[in-house]
Amino acid sequence: MRLSQYNIILPLRDGCYIVYNTYSGAAFRMDEEAMNALKRYGDSQSIPEADLTRLLKAHILVNDNVDETAMFGVEHNKAKFGSRSLEITILTTYRCNLACSYCYQGKGDVLRDAMSPCTLNRTPICQERDAEKT
Repeated sequence: MRLSQYNIILPLRDGCYIVYNTYSGAAFRMDEEAMNALKRYGDSQSIPEADLTRLLKAHILVNDNVDETAMFGVEHNKAKFGSRSLEITILTTYRCNLACSYCYQGKGDVLRDAMSPCTLNRTPICQERDAEKT
């Protein structure tokens, strides 16, 4: 076993540590004794079985044969190419005053109208929101 490459270890003022795994989003607060046991990750006998299971499930510790980079790539491609969700951006107005040089909208020069409340309520997001209320 080894520590995950996605761990961030933050020391706290009270001598404890926060171990945060950016892959799983899990975070643990550990005292110095637990942190030392974690750093000796190859010595899994120093970590109680229940804690070891939790650390493996949270990806704080990973088995030696796990290719974390490939695992991340698979998850990334699932999110990128999967059809389980649809993300859309709704522009409710073109009245932008930022005038970013790279923006195709310009500085609100093309259109100056805003989306009417009636049109906004017909968008899938508002319809989904209204369905959840009922």
